[in-house]
Amino acid sequence: MRSVDVGALVPSSKGLKSLGKCGEFFILTEFVNGKLYHLDLDRMKDTEKASKLDERRCLALSNYLVEIHKVKREAPWLYVRRVRELVGHGECIMGLLDSYPPNVDFIGEADLINIERQCVEWRWRFKRMAHRLRQVHGDFHPWNVLFREGTDFAVLDRSRGEWGEPADDVTAMTINYVFYSLQKYGKLTGVFERLFRLFWDN
Repeated sequence: MRSVDVGALVPSSKGLKSLGKCGEFFILTEFVNGKLYHLDLDRMKDTEKASKLDERRCLALSNYLVEIHKVKREAPWLYVRRVRELVGHGECIMGLLDSYPPNVDFIGEADLINIERQCVEWRWRFKRMAHRLRQVHGDFHPWNVLFREGTDFAVLDRSRGEWGEPADDVTAMTINYVFYSLQKYGKLTGVFERLFRLFWDN
C-alpha cells in the first residue's frame, strides 16, 4: 500500500489540506532578544575568569530545570519511548557517535562501540524507571539559551517534546562545562569546574 499524500486538518474550514507539494517545513516563533549562552562560555575560556553574574546565570539555568522537572506525568510507555529516542535518535547519542569522522586520533572505533553498547544497556535499566518521567526542555544546551539582562533568559528549540528523562537536560548543559574545560586545560578545572559543581550542587 503506497503512501499517497501528507496533509493537515484545517480547523477554520474543518477541511483537509494537502502538503504533498510542499518543500522544507519550518516553524515560525516570536522573536526573542538576547545573546546565546555559549558566548559567555567562549569569553570565560578566553579570559579564564568567571564573574558573579556568570555564577548567577549558572544557578538560574539550574533553577529552571529544578522547576520544570517538578512536573510529573504517569505514562510509562512515553518514558520508554523518550529514553529509546535519547539513545537511538539521529540527533541524540547514536547520531553524535555517527558524527565522528573515521580515523580520528583521540578515540577509536572500539571505544565508540563500547559507548554505544553501554548506552543500550542503560536504556534497559531505564525502562524500569518510568516513574522518572518529567517535564523537560529536551535539548538544553548553550546554543539554545538566550540571556538578556542579568539572569533573565529564554530557551529555544523544544522540538523533541516536553516530556522525558530529566537527567538528559542536566547532562546536556553540564557536559559543556566539561567540553570547554577540556579545550582550554585538557581536564575539568578552573572556572568551568566551579560552574560544573555549582550547577550540580544546586
